Amino acid sequence: GYDDFDLSKQPILRPVLEDSPFPQDVNDDSIRTLAANVAAALRIEQDELELEFIDPIDAWIDASKELEEGQGVEDVPTTLGEYIRKERNDGKAKVILNRVLFEQPQVLVVTMVHEMMHHVLFEHHKVEVNDEMLTELGVVFWGFGVLALNCSFVMHKDVFTANWSSSGYYTEVEWAFALAVMTVYQGKTNPEWLAHVTADKQKLVRNCITYVEQNRHLLSFALLGEDGRTFEYDPEFKYEN
Repeated sequence: GYDDFDLSKQPILRPVLEDSPFPQDVNDDSIRTLAANVAAALRIEQDELELEFIDPIDAWIDASKELEEGQGVEDVPTTLGEYIRKERNDGKAKVILNRVLFEQPQVLVVTMVHEMMHHVLFEHHKVEVNDEMLTELGVVFWGFGVLALNCSFVMHKDVFTANWSSSGYYTEVEWAFALAVMTVYQGKTNPEWLAHVTADKQKLVRNCITYVEQNRHLLSFALLGEDGRTFEYDPEFKYEN
């Protein structure tokens, strides 16, 4: 169950072997083992979910079927993962992962967590509407925010070209802000995991933590831990930028 979930004590995982055991030998079996570990971390029982892998070309063909009139092959989206509710799959929910993720371990884990978080929200918290932004918030609050932030926007450069890739529904600013809310709520302003955020995003995270720490009264919701700690409005507070 989830009744004892306490955000104030939830660890934020670092992209290191100690916290995130990425398989060294990547194949279907090792990824299934990884998926079982991720599901256990999210308190999903083994018999609740099916796991299916799809080859990139098959994922592209499936996505191309959704093109609207006037769109071309350049408009086909890259589908990395998909969650299928049990009502659409003979009574058992399914997570589908694109094998192209096998080449990107951190993106693989973040995608896996995101799709499984749909299951947590639909089946365990009885959320009736598919809300991708809420799902991403669940990714952060269950400890995978650093991995997600690092994957959110990545530059690829060589001598001749520069390109970029992104993943997830949040922007890097939204990932950083969600991490900042969780961090300040846990009573921290200089967390150890910050050193594992990619260098180009560390200043962003520090700025978000400072902003949340100085503007707790602006948050539109309260988070309660065992000690009753919450973000309370302080009428005497004056923001200094």
